[in-house]
Amino acid sequence: MATASLMSAVYNATEDEERRCRACFSTSIFTDWAAGDRVCTECGVVDQEHLLDERPEWREFDDEAPTAPVRCGLVPNDEKQWIGGLQPTTLSKYVFGGATLHSSRMRKTLIKCNQIIERKIEKRYVQERKEAQMDAQIRKRKRREEGFMGDDDDEDDDMKPKFEKFVLDEDDSALTRTAALYDEKWSLSRCLQLFGRPEEQISITSDEHQTIEDLRQNLDSVLTAASKQLYCAYSILIKAGRILRLPESVLNDAANYLSGYAARKDSLAVRGVASQLKRDPAKKVSLETHKQAQRALRDYNCVKQYSSLSSALLFYTARRNGHPRPLAEVHRAIPCDSFKTSPHFEWTKGEPMLKLKHCSRAMSEVAKVFPDLAKNPADAVGSAHGVSVQGDVVSSMDASSLQNYVNHATKNLRLPPVAEACLQILIQLNPGPEKLPLRTASLTYFLGLVGKTMQKLASQSNPRKVPRRTRSTQPALAKDAVADNGSEETATQVGSCEEVRSDANDGMLTNIAAEERAYEMQRVWSAWKDQTPWARSLPEISQATQVPAHQIRDHYKQRIHPERHVLLQRLAESRSDIAPMSSVLLPYISLAAPLIKDP
Repeated sequence: MATASLMSAVYNATEDEERRCRACFSTSIFTDWAAGDRVCTECGVVDQEHLLDERPEWREFDDEAPTAPVRCGLVPNDEKQWIGGLQPTTLSKYVFGGATLHSSRMRKTLIKCNQIIERKIEKRYVQERKEAQMDAQIRKRKRREEGFMGDDDDEDDDMKPKFEKFVLDEDDSALTRTAALYDEKWSLSRCLQLFGRPEEQISITSDEHQTIEDLRQNLDSVLTAASKQLYCAYSILIKAGRILRLPESVLNDAANYLSGYAARKDSLAVRGVASQLKRDPAKKVSLETHKQAQRALRDYNCVKQYSSLSSALLFYTARRNGHPRPLAEVHRAIPCDSFKTSPHFEWTKGEPMLKLKHCSRAMSEVAKVFPDLAKNPADAVGSAHGVSVQGDVVSSMDASSLQNYVNHATKNLRLPPVAEACLQILIQLNPGPEKLPLRTASLTYFLGLVGKTMQKLASQSNPRKVPRRTRSTQPALAKDAVADNGSEETATQVGSCEEVRSDANDGMLTNIAAEERAYEMQRVWSAWKDQTPWARSLPEISQATQVPAHQIRDHYKQRIHPERHVLLQRLAESRSDIAPMSSVLLPYISLAAPLIKDP
């Protein structure tokens, strides 16, 4: 591509009409004034660079009565924002011409200089505005002292019209900015920009000309306190989500719901989640001590409401995105150090920070604000794709959600793949009013007993050699008898040989079926021998699922053991592609039902 001269050139209006491209000799020359280049639109060759714009519209200003935005210094400018007409020309925020090696550094320098100039102009404007207001007050006071009895409108006539107009415009713009700031009172990006850690501000896209200092100056105490409260709740939510090992998409969704809840209710309060200050009439305390106790209780109630709201949003959002967690597990994931954020609160070790009833009340409040979030996922997709599950998770969930829950609940038990698949099927086949963690723990204990029984049978089986399949010689004898004997004797012999042949064929089929069955059973027992142990002790299951061992034993004794024949039979009839080797292990799993002893 041809290169142009780097020297600055002055624009001539007649050159575009007479000039031809040096590469394709076309007259379609276009001048890009934003970049300062003259380009051929046919072949794309840059004919000339660094053009200086000397057109007359760059030297004219808007001197008419109606003020309007005009271009000055390559940036949009509004005359109405400045006293005395047009804003003085400032430096451009963009590098003139094409990109160079130092464009980035030059652009940062231009932005910095532009901000300095804007602050100086703003400072001068504020000073002139104060002088205008002071002048108006002096005139009013002088008229009042001289005994002028006119109206206020007549008193303001002596004030300079431009100052009066700009003062009114400034008040209107201040009200507009305040309304815009209050519209984003519960903005998540603003609270992260003000109080977030550096790693939390990476994904925040904010105006490059508005620094944190400028933002703090524009916000009043109410907006700053709201952003601080939202960030406190956001921190609790993110910490609990990390403990629960939830994906980032679920955490982002829950954070958005947190901001939406605060915006709709204009607070992060949760009804029914608060404590009252108890006073002993017999004990006298000073006023300062009482105020300190009130501040500590207020901070404690705020953190308790943030924690309960975070647990409710995490529970609903994880369930909706296919990563359900029990409410008890979400409740335990709330970090206790969040209650130590208040400098006035003193926590006694062993005292419960947050109760399950607080989480339930927060769930009720979230359900009122976001009814679609609290709705059953099965109501939206239909009951044909759901699994009947009751308790503290959902009454119906899809296969992926159930798989995620089973993997999460039994991750510390390290069950074989076939055992995990069987556990998912048994949870579907065994609905009940009990909570899902309890049924999961008892069914895991039941599968451990089944696997232990089947592996014991496999160890007791005798691996004998399967006899080779041999062909009977009876048809050959019949053929020789027909060839040697006479016609009558031959006919009689042939009839008897045909009977022998039919009996031999029946025996062959019986032997083949027996051989195939023996081969299949040998394959089943070999597969069970190669399996890792399914059995898990009650303490291990209790520690993994956070369910007491006596509850697991009682539920298994009352609900699972009486139905063991039906459950194993339906498990044997289930599809054979749920896990590797399931087609070999499951068809004969019902053999363990009569061998499992009564607990």
